[in-house]
Amino acid sequence: TAWEVVRSRLFWLIVLLFATTLTTLIIDKFEALGKDLTTGLSSAMLVPLIPLITDMCGNSGSQTATSIIQSFASNEISAKDLWSVTKKELKVSVMVGGIVSVINFLRLLAYFAIFPISTKNINSVTRANSLTSVVPLSGQLRSLPLFFNGQQKTYNAKEMGYVGAGVSSLALFIVIILSKLMGVFIPFIAHKFFKDPASMTTPALTTILDAVGTLIFFALGVGIIYGSLNFLQNNGH
Repeated sequence: TAWEVVRSRLFWLIVLLFATTLTTLIIDKFEALGKDLTTGLSSAMLVPLIPLITDMCGNSGSQTATSIIQSFASNEISAKDLWSVTKKELKVSVMVGGIVSVINFLRLLAYFAIFPISTKNINSVTRANSLTSVVPLSGQLRSLPLFFNGQQKTYNAKEMGYVGAGVSSLALFIVIILSKLMGVFIPFIAHKFFKDPASMTTPALTTILDAVGTLIFFALGVGIIYGSLNFLQNNGH
């Protein structure tokens, strides 16, 4: 009946709705960390690319999961085939991840060449942070600019595009491999323990991969951007 279908699907959707809190927490904490370590550079470069990671996680994982569920339904595989299916899917994921990551890198280079990453807010934040020296002058406290090594830091949008394209492509390669492996494990687990694996596999897969993919993306991104600050700076400005 309609109610039986609703009941079988609604439970997992509600459970996983609360699980998305983890993704929100990851984004919030890494944005705060990025502001501390990279003067907001990571937010400008990474946040617009979050849909790339989450969408590709879900898409690549769902491809595999759907194929596995169909194979279970047609009795092409059984629970004992987990290892052989995993080995095959690992090879597939490495090839798919490599090809998609290279295409993504070239795509983003072209995109950022047309629509450069905005440095206006980043540079204004940097200049605002440079006004940190407060000294007494004529009986009053006044702020004077405290420059970094004799100059204010500003950042080059072109180099930011290179780093953003590289970071997202590396993260994409990793999360595609992970998502396809999860696309194997979750249907096998669901097939063993639940009557209707199709009703929970895709929601569970999407929610888990959103959190894990976002964590990998931001961890790599913040670390690489922090290590690339000197490369990203405009020299002589």
